[in-house]
Amino acid sequence: ERLSPSLLVLAGSLPEGMADAVWADLTAEWRERGARIVLDVSGEPLAVALAQPKTRPHVLKPNRDELSMLAGEPLDNAGLLHQARRLQASGIDLVVVSMGGHGALFVSPSGAVHAAPLAVDVLSSVGAGDAMVAGLTAAMAEDGDLAESAKLERVARLATAFAAGKLRVVGPHLPSRE
Repeated sequence: ERLSPSLLVLAGSLPEGMADAVWADLTAEWRERGARIVLDVSGEPLAVALAQPKTRPHVLKPNRDELSMLAGEPLDNAGLLHQARRLQASGIDLVVVSMGGHGALFVSPSGAVHAAPLAVDVLSSVGAGDAMVAGLTAAMAEDGDLAESAKLERVARLATAFAAGKLRVVGPHLPSRE
């Protein structure tokens, strides 16, 4: 609260005993304060956060399995794109679906971009999704408007590069800044 962030990432699993609505409540509170919210959660907390317009984030980053679980069925690539477009149309500025070795989908009002995975020697996938979120937030910090197609491509490139950089490092460690 003292920092009054303009951009806030809400991510991860909730500790046992916390209500599923925690992420939704925080999203609603910080949206009202003017912060842009990036949400990277799964399961029932994700469903609760998407249930009302005031609790939906500006950016949502599910992976393939999380989006399939939300849809209630396994999704192929066409199904992932359909669900991502449906979520985006519900009031989310950008939906990013990470697909592991198949890259990621980036869906905004200006269209959809498939970011192919970069050819890197994968040493560890631990934290690659988190690194992608870091790339998303870095792109948002550069230029907050994600609606233009040229900006969507920049977001896709930066987020994918962050994730690829993480794949080249063993364990939950970040690559060097370079």
